[in-house]
Amino acid sequence: MKLIASGVNKQFLSSYLPKIGDEVDGVLAAIAYGNDTDTLLKNCIDNKYRLDIWMRYDHTVPVQPRLLSQLLKNIKNNIFCRLIPDVLHSKIIWWKGYGAYIGSANLTNRAWWTNIETGMFFTEEDIISNNLTSQLESFFDELNDLDESIPLSQDIIDEQIEILALRKKSGADEIDDKAKKIRKVPVFNGVSDYTKGSVVDKKKERFRQEWQSTIAKIDNIASQINDFRPKWISADIPVYWQVDQFLHAY
Repeated sequence: MKLIASGVNKQFLSSYLPKIGDEVDGVLAAIAYGNDTDTLLKNCIDNKYRLDIWMRYDHTVPVQPRLLSQLLKNIKNNIFCRLIPDVLHSKIIWWKGYGAYIGSANLTNRAWWTNIETGMFFTEEDIISNNLTSQLESFFDELNDLDESIPLSQDIIDEQIEILALRKKSGADEIDDKAKKIRKVPVFNGVSDYTKGSVVDKKKERFRQEWQSTIAKIDNIASQINDFRPKWISADIPVYWQVDQFLHAY
């Protein structure tokens, strides 16, 4: 068990990233804010770890579109991102079979290198001896089952890019009012202050989420399909026609 406080105690979170050859049975992370593609994401891709990450969504652009785009682009590398509206504020990473970080560091360059952040790194032995495995599993299971979490999609990225451009132009109050109108996902008040909507509204919202998830998967297949296109299929055949035939075949 180690205290990680960056420059204060010369213990940086980046030093605890698994190295090639370390046994990791998947990575689960819930990190509110982010802009960095060179630490956690790169480590997972380089080591071929599956990453399931939950990040924050709202009208302030808590996750930079550049990072969102890299997360979506790497679905083919077993990188899966879901967004929780408005209330996610956790900073936790669990490398299953290796260790876990729980602390204050977001997935940003400043948080990992220059901010004074504090957190604890628990080795796999620490996790087992303190009976943390079941608690970590329960936490991520709850996130996974949360109806309000939404799959990352290109529509969400485009929306956040639009809001980011707006935020560079106007004053704070004016920005918030306009940005709230642009956002497509309803405000979530949190699990402890949660007013359930009607059955019809819930069905509509669930359908919307499933639709977004399906579109994201289709877009992912389309982005890769030309890499595996048989020679007998002409290169000028639209990729979505090919996806349609692929899905019918399976």
